[in-house]
Amino acid sequence: QGKGDDAERRLRDVIKDDPSFCAAHIALSEQLRPRSLDDATETLLQGFRATRHPVFLIKLEDLCVETERPQAMIRIYSRLLQEYPSDYDVNLFTGKFFLRLEMIDEGLEQLLKAETLGPERESVNILLAEAFRRRGRHESACLHYQRALGYKRRYLIPFRCTSCGSSTIKWTARCPSCGTWNGYAIDHGNREYTVSATPR
Repeated sequence: QGKGDDAERRLRDVIKDDPSFCAAHIALSEQLRPRSLDDATETLLQGFRATRHPVFLIKLEDLCVETERPQAMIRIYSRLLQEYPSDYDVNLFTGKFFLRLEMIDEGLEQLLKAETLGPERESVNILLAEAFRRRGRHESACLHYQRALGYKRRYLIPFRCTSCGSSTIKWTARCPSCGTWNGYAIDHGNREYTVSATPR
């Protein structure tokens, strides 16, 4: 007991000296957990408020799931959404947690909010893709999977003319460079299409 109290006191001193030191908040929460889940939870919340680091959201989720208290985590996320309505991580992790609980509609709503805050981030796109997939909205799911994988229009695999070697993103029946009909094939980078572009 004495060693535990001493460790707790030292950790509180570290946090007081440097509130942005994530490891101290997490260690203090672990120290408090056997005695009081509420204190352990509150310590993680304080850590998030001090740092806005998403590791605390992960630790809070783990704590609530391991102790079979998913409703407690929903309440925590509700509080955090009121405090930080425009925080990307809070919105993203809330949506992810809803998906984890199979609360798909709630998860989708929250993830769409996160998307408005960070539309180009892969994390929100992969989670949105999963949410849409579970809803059976496969076209939307595919779109978000592509975004998550970094696909852009410029990443489309080109067609290459087998006669002259000119390439294009959009297939046409006749090559505008050499006039060959039906000459375009998908170019996967094969050497067979690396031919001279000069007319013969």
